[in-house]
Amino acid sequence: MDADEGTVVVESESVKLFLGQLLNDVRRVPLDGAEAMWELALPDGTARPFLRVWIQGVVVELTDGVGVTLDDGSGTIYVHLKQYLKRYGTGGPLQLGAYLMVHGPLKTDGNGLPFIKAVKVQNYSGQPDMEAAWYVDVVRVHSEVYTQPPAEDAARAAAAAPPQVNDDTQAWDGMGGDDGYDSPELL
Repeated sequence: MDADEGTVVVESESVKLFLGQLLNDVRRVPLDGAEAMWELALPDGTARPFLRVWIQGVVVELTDGVGVTLDDGSGTIYVHLKQYLKRYGTGGPLQLGAYLMVHGPLKTDGNGLPFIKAVKVQNYSGQPDMEAAWYVDVVRVHSEVYTQPPAEDAARAAAAAPPQVNDDTQAWDGMGGDDGYDSPELL
């Protein structure tokens, strides 16, 4: 909290995570009258607050007509895709075995289990190098950005090379317009 203003200061709106990290190293921070904030436990004993996650994984289950279960090799998580399905329908990229990037707020269900409410979904199935690049990128970001003092985050993130994305990749940000969520450089 900022003592002068009584507001919560969030160092990073989004973090790139492996699902194993999300399931083991993330905790919910209760806030009065506000949407939940989350913290990623760092190896040095500190924590990095965030509001949204950026994950990638393979669709291993199509569930309940409005979601999928993703697996990145370190864990699985349910992703709620109601807005995506409303726009694109159930066909196309949402197939078993599809490799997806998902960005959105982390939520918990009635049993306290985490899930992601997708704001952006991008199908990388036609780009076989994206899965390998993701592993390298998450490790790099954690070692070069998340472990640095917050003032250095923006400069380090700006220096990071964005991933290559083909023009034929289907993406949707769920917000409409130029809202900044179309950027593959989100951290």
